[in-house]
Amino acid sequence: MKNQDNQEEFAATEGVTILNKHFEKTMHTLEVLMNQMNMMFYWERLKYYFHNNEPTLESLSKLMSRILKLYLMIDNFMKIFRMIKKKEKLEG
Repeated sequence: MKNQDNQEEFAATEGVTILNKHFEKTMHTLEVLMNQMNMMFYWERLKYYFHNNEPTLESLSKLMSRILKLYLMIDNFMKIFRMIKKKEKLEG
């Protein structure tokens, strides 16, 4: 549960450095995935947004959620291509 005391404790302890460390990793992963999916316009918008705004724990959580969605999309594409390949082998 989020409240003022929790936010102060998070800011006073190692929370900010942990957030920055994981934020950089998350942004790099998101960049790679969006590049593979040809979504660089959206990547540039996100990068610009975080250039002007400080990352928060909630924004990091949303970014990780996007990463999961992109991984699942890529996985589904790969499954479709495998199914097409199997069908072509059966027909050919």
